[in-house]
Amino acid sequence: MGILTGLVFLVLLFQGRYTHGFILGTNVTQGSCEDATPTCDLFDICQQNVEKAKELCRKYCNLCDVIDGSWSVWGSWGRCDVTCGNGTKSRVRSCNNPAPAHGGDDCQGAKEQTSTCVVNPCPVNGGWSGWSLWGSCSSSCGIGMQRRDRTCDNPLSSKDGNPCFGDSVDNRICTDVQCPVGWNSWSGWTSCSVTCGTGLQRRYRSCQNPMTSLINDSCSGDPTQFQTCTDKACSSAFTATGYAPYGYDSIRFPSVILNEGNDYNSATGVFTCRVPGLYIVTATIGNFFGWNVDYVACYIQLNGSNKLRLYHDPQGDDLDGYTSSSTGTFRLQVNDRISVGSCSSREFIYNSTMTSFSAVLIRPDQI
Repeated sequence: MGILTGLVFLVLLFQGRYTHGFILGTNVTQGSCEDATPTCDLFDICQQNVEKAKELCRKYCNLCDVIDGSWSVWGSWGRCDVTCGNGTKSRVRSCNNPAPAHGGDDCQGAKEQTSTCVVNPCPVNGGWSGWSLWGSCSSSCGIGMQRRDRTCDNPLSSKDGNPCFGDSVDNRICTDVQCPVGWNSWSGWTSCSVTCGTGLQRRYRSCQNPMTSLINDSCSGDPTQFQTCTDKACSSAFTATGYAPYGYDSIRFPSVILNEGNDYNSATGVFTCRVPGLYIVTATIGNFFGWNVDYVACYIQLNGSNKLRLYHDPQGDDLDGYTSSSTGTFRLQVNDRISVGSCSSREFIYNSTMTSFSAVLIRPDQI
């Protein structure tokens, strides 16, 4: 083959236009070990273009045993590399279809492929937001408290996530301007402690902000004042006569001569103390003889308890009447009751002025 023919062959060879077929009357089959001589020895094709040499000059370039590698099909995808959320999975292929041999080229391209994968969403644990600004002080002066808050929404926890741990509220002591300390105005005087005689009245005042200052002392002076008060003069006295039975063994005196202060009740025969103090009490019953009865006895009672006995025994059978009486001094408190009771043979008591009951306040108690 002439030089021109060889040049044409090499140009076609390096341009990639020659694969197999007939070149200048030489029949060469691609991949076979039948070389298109003498063109294979031109321009050192075994070194200059190995890939073309494998196709056209295998025998000449001693490449008949050379096998380039080729990929097998891709394997199955592997598991996702996470248990929740977004992850990655991969698959591989092998350079064994066929494997490279006798200096053949390895497979071209990636041995491994990756792809994203999604598993069930991951649990979301709650997170605190930042603290809010401190609120206003609870006291306009002196010592108070301030508060700030935070919320568990950064992020919000999912139903299977953990909540936030810790406090959502924070408090601290705050000190504003110093509070003024001093007495408030006096209240009005209370009513008199007694309805008659001499008693007491009271008025009071409160200390303004006594505990809000750590420096100032509390108010000096008394929070309460007292003064005496005089109402109308105290008086209590009564005199009642006559006889009428009352209850099981008591008597009453229905005819009222004097009832100063209305403390005696003629319907029950009971004197109820309104003004505490010292009293003189006198009771007299007029009696007459009856068959086999020569005396009638009663008691002056204090709150239902026998205190002084009215008793007289004339020791005779005279049908004329006689009297029994008793007088005592009692110190009575408000609502104490004086009456006449525990009488025997009440049916033999005269219903006349011979039968009487009286009491008089001789000295009221001073409060």
